[in-house]
Order: sequence, then structure tokens, then C-alpha cells
Amino acid sequence: MLLYRYEIDHEDFDTYYQYLGAGGLETESQRLKRLSIIAVLILASLAVSFFLEEPNMALALSLILIFFFVVTYLMPVGPDVKHAIRHALKPTSIVLHVDDSGIEERDGGVTSTATWESIVRFAIRDNLLIAILETGQGLIVVKDKLTDDSSPIESLLDLLRTKQIPEDKDTQS
Repeated sequence: MLLYRYEIDHEDFDTYYQYLGAGGLETESQRLKRLSIIAVLILASLAVSFFLEEPNMALALSLILIFFFVVTYLMPVGPDVKHAIRHALKPTSIVLHVDDSGIEERDGGVTSTATWESIVRFAIRDNLLIAILETGQGLIVVKDKLTDDSSPIESLLDLLRTKQIPEDKDTQS
């Protein structure tokens, strides 16, 4: 059995959400694709109005799409909201027990378990080992905050690879 003890804080969550693509859990390429689709829809609605001579309907659709574009992508979350969210996440002590059946995580009084089959992929991002479960939840191991009595992180990485869990290598840093 492997044992890992560490603390996780708001900076670790920031890195985790950046990996997921924060802001709607999208990657930058997904965001650009969505922007492109909106731009094409705006142009198509304007073209329809020109060819079908229905300017009011196409103009209304274009305005709705432009409003959606502005609200979705150009209005950032204010710094006060970001500050409040970041500081609401107090450092939390985590204990992981890893064995042949899977991973058990203890976070305060809460215990969560994940079988190996429920882990769909993992990645190394900055100082984090991130495992994504089939439920969409993530398991975060903060490599540089492991206590001295923790097992080596390489043992967990080897086990993930032995279990043939796909590694998202594009995000390593």
C-alpha cells in the first residue's frame, strides 16, 4: 500500500482549473472554436438577410449572437469575485491510501474512493499530479507538498501507467 499526505491550497486549485481549461472547463482551442462558430453564425445571418431580403430577422439574430459573444467571452469575472473565491479555499490536509483496489482520499471528515477503472486519465501539470475520474471529478496530488512519511510520487505514477490509465502528456511542464 502507498500512502500520501499533503496540503492543497487555492494556488493548487488554480493550476487544476487551468488544466481543465477554466472558464467553462474549456481548453483554449475549444474556446477559439466556439468563437469561430459564433462569428460564422453572425456572418451567415447577415448573408441570409441580404439574399432573402429579411433584414429585420437577420439583424435581430445577429444582435442576439453578438450579445452572447460579448457576455460569454469578453466580460471577465471582476477581481473582487476572484479574490473572494481564492481566499475562501483554505489549505486542506489530504491523506491518500493507494492499493490494488484503487485510491481512498481522506479530506477532513470526508472519505472518497476511486477504483482504478474509474480513472479515465491523468496528467502532470506544474507541481500537480491530476487524475480525472469518469464522473468528471479530479484527484489532485501536490508533489512538492508531500510530507516526509509519504511514498515516492514515482510509485504512484508507475502504478497509474501499469494500470494502463492514459497519460495526458501535452500538459506536462
